[in-house]
Amino acid sequence: LLAAENSMYDMLCLSDSQNAQNIAHGLSKFGLKVYNGTTDDKDGKYPIDIEECRLYNYNSCRGIEGWVVICCFLDLLIEEKRRFAPYIAKRPFESDQDYEARKEREIYKWVLMPLSRAIDKLVIIIADKNSKFANILKDLYEEHKDYISWDVK
Repeated sequence: LLAAENSMYDMLCLSDSQNAQNIAHGLSKFGLKVYNGTTDDKDGKYPIDIEECRLYNYNSCRGIEGWVVICCFLDLLIEEKRRFAPYIAKRPFESDQDYEARKEREIYKWVLMPLSRAIDKLVIIIADKNSKFANILKDLYEEHKDYISWDVK
């Protein structure tokens, strides 16, 4: 980021609510200044220090972009949305199979928002490397090694 003459402000980290504080703390341990936009005390305030990277909740990332975007534990967002999927009403005359497929599409629509926030680089961190979503990402990597990197720790 800095080698490309960008500021830390150009790094956008996205997280679910439960992990945001741990992520902010982890970034701080690396010596990074963090604007934590996930806390209630930020209402009506905006990041103004270009030396701070920005941290926002997935549910609040519409309209925000970053040169580099880090999606932290993106598989947990999918699981969170999956827990609310039963509230998606089944349509009259819709088969169970069609209903389940529509629920999956609705869940993955939520994932498109954070995935579309990056201007140059997108980093995806997953919590469970054996999750269905991790396997989807791995398949994408296998098909597009020319522009996707895969690093499992």
